[in-house]
Formats: sequence, structure tokens, C-alpha cells
Amino acid sequence: YIFIQRDIEGFSDFALGSNFSQNPLPVEWLAFDATPKDQKVLLTWQTATETNNSHFTVLHSTDGVNFHELGHKPGAGNSNQVLSYSFTDHDPEPGVNYYRIRQTDFDGTTDYSKMVAVNLTLSQEPNIFCHNQTIHFYLPRRQNNAWSYQIYRTDGGLVHSGKLPPGYHTNPYTWDASLYAGQILLVRLTNNQESFARKIVVR
Repeated sequence: YIFIQRDIEGFSDFALGSNFSQNPLPVEWLAFDATPKDQKVLLTWQTATETNNSHFTVLHSTDGVNFHELGHKPGAGNSNQVLSYSFTDHDPEPGVNYYRIRQTDFDGTTDYSKMVAVNLTLSQEPNIFCHNQTIHFYLPRRQNNAWSYQIYRTDGGLVHSGKLPPGYHTNPYTWDASLYAGQILLVRLTNNQESFARKIVVR
């Protein structure tokens, strides 16, 4: 909105607002996390406030783009205190699983949480993926070899390189790729016995 008034000779206390008594956010998100547990994924989230909140819908994706509904949790309606929620995905896909929460008001208005990702690849192969403009490295547990990684642009230029300790890690090693948002990078993992490479879209 634009408010214009002409011929003002002085100022006093004033405020701008709408015709509504209040304009609150439907939900104030505090946290949203996904944790692998016994080949399942435990989703937990918290809200600081809720206004006319009907329910939450848990959404799942294997590519971070196309989501489908997993289930629902009732909202608190109206709340001014911290509330905690949880939901278990009993049948996640092998590999990377993406989750987000859709919040729905009583009038049908919707809002979304941030997106989170969890990797369930517990196989003998390394895994590389990008989430929130961060490259994640998961290493296999079968070897005690140290791994090196190299990140290249599509023109072959080396962007970054480094070393990773051996062994599988539930919490991955990460590298900030935000400077290359929207670009394609080639990421390569190597040790003294093998090499593993993947093209990554930074998003």
C-alpha cells in the first residue's frame, strides 16, 4: 500500500495499518528436523505461535521438487506458547529423502516450512547430494581408506578439493556451494582403490 498526504507542516505520533484488527503470521516456525532411526525417519518440528491453524500436512519427495502427502497432524488453532510435533515416516526410500510441512488455516490458507533432507543409503557405496546449496558427502563403512574429493565446473575448472577421513558417517561432511547456486558441478570422490563421481545441481 502507498499512503500520500500533502501540505504537511508538522509531525506527531502516527501509525499505518489495515482495516483488520491484526495481521499475524499463521504459524511462526521454530525448528524442523529429520532424523534417521532404525530405517525410519523421525520428523520433529516446533512452533512459537499459531493463529487459526487447522492442521499440518507432512510432504515427502525423492528429488526435492515433486512432493506427495504422507500424513496429517492437527494444529492447535490459536497458541502463544512453544508447541512440539512429531511424525514418523515408516517407509522412506533408499537414498535421499526430502521433507517439508504444509500448514493450513481454517480458511484454507497455506504456509510451508523449510525443506530438510536425510540420507538412508547405508550401503557399501559412497553418496553425494546437494541440499540448501550445500554439498553432502556420505562415505561407505567398508574401508579404512581416506577419501579425497574434487569439485569441478562444467568447463573442467577446479572449484575446490579436500580430504575426508575414512568410514561411513550418519552426519555427512558438507561443503558450502552457495556461490554456485543454479549451476551444475561435477563432484568426484577418490581413494587409492576407486573413484566415484556425480553431477550436482546446486539448489
